[in-house]
Amino acid sequence: MTPNKVKRYLKAIRLAAPDPEHAHGLEDKMRGAILEAISRGRCDDPEECARIALTSDEIDFPRWCA
Repeated sequence: MTPNKVKRYLKAIRLAAPDPEHAHGLEDKMRGAILEAISRGRCDDPEECARIALTSDEIDFPRWCA
């Protein structure tokens, strides 16, 4: 995982924001992928990846679980 890959996830989430269910799914997928990469030692810059990923909270779409 690289900071640039996290930024690509964020772009996809922004584009999906009109479909909140899809955007929320992508956000969950991104966060899971980052945690997986960190846990396996496959993250170039864990702190930066996490910092960038947390900015997804600023993307405006409803988040809920059924």
